[in-house]
Amino acid sequence: MTPTGVAIRLTLRGPLTTPTSAETCRAIREALDATENLILDCFEATDIDVSFLQILAAAHRAAERSGKTIALSSPPRGAFADALRRCGFSVAEGATSLAGIFSSRTS
Repeated sequence: MTPTGVAIRLTLRGPLTTPTSAETCRAIREALDATENLILDCFEATDIDVSFLQILAAAHRAAERSGKTIALSSPPRGAFADALRRCGFSVAEGATSLAGIFSSRTS
């Protein structure tokens, strides 16, 4: 466990898709178990599908229930922004909060 207030940065690379979802879920869960503040870096993701967005939404809810936070290291762009748009989420300029992303569905 890291000291209170110290964040862990988890970099996720390559495809974040159904075939890699178990590994991705495990990595996020282990990081959340080790810290109260998790920063996700998805910039090096090459492909993202709805399974990754489901994992993020579930991790966000679990973190909130535990009094923990998950944030993005930078606003969604590239494959991440494309996946959000494909699934009907708006991508707010500069957004790094998962709460802001998952509460902003397009109509």
